[in-house]
Amino acid sequence: MSPQNPNNSKTPAWALAKIRAAGEFNFKELEVDSRDKKTEKLKEIPSQIFNLSALESLKLGNNEISEIPEEISKLKNLSRLDLRNNRISKIPETIVQLKNLRAHL
Repeated sequence: MSPQNPNNSKTPAWALAKIRAAGEFNFKELEVDSRDKKTEKLKEIPSQIFNLSALESLKLGNNEISEIPEEISKLKNLSRLDLRNNRISKIPETIVQLKNLRAHL
């Protein structure tokens, strides 16, 4: 089992490191795909992602995410959302506020 952040016990440390780097360097694309990881998968979309205002592409494939939080609407520049190979059972109505969203898988 991989180390986790004590402030957000559901997010593995490897994923938090990627999210921090994306915020620090104002990335337009973030991929937190556990396909090649032999570590714990994401169970939810980490709340830190919703502070990445420059994000245009978010790839969270091959995890165990079951729902998309309403806060997804904060990512106004998001044009691509890839959630393949997850367990999505709930999509919030606020997703329609993402006017740039063209591809959601």
